[in-house]
Amino acid sequence: MRPFVDVLILAPVVVAMLAGPAMAQPSPQQLLKAWDEASFNCSGSTQNEQWRSDECARAAALRAHLNDSGWCYGKKGEAQYQKKWHRCGAASLIPNDLITSPTAY
Repeated sequence: MRPFVDVLILAPVVVAMLAGPAMAQPSPQQLLKAWDEASFNCSGSTQNEQWRSDECARAAALRAHLNDSGWCYGKKGEAQYQKKWHRCGAASLIPNDLITSPTAY
C-alpha cells in the first residue's frame, strides 16, 4: 500500500513538472503554502502514524521541487527558528542530498 500512497503524494508535483507550458505550473507561493502545511502536519503528533509519515514525504517532495526552482530554506549561520524560504543566493543554505538528509537543512 505504501508505494500507492507515494504516487498519490507526488503525482501532482510530477504532473506539473512534466506538463510544460500547456499546463499551468504551481506558483512558488502555492508550493510554499503546500510545504508549510505538510511540514506542520509532519511535525505534529497524531494517532495516525501513516498519515503523518505521508505528510513528511509530501513535505520532502515539495522541498525538493522548491530547491530545484531556485528557492532555499535558511541562510548560513541562522538558527532553525530564524530560517525562512527565500530565493537562493550566496548566503543561502544549499541542500546537497549526497551530504545531508532533507531534515538537516
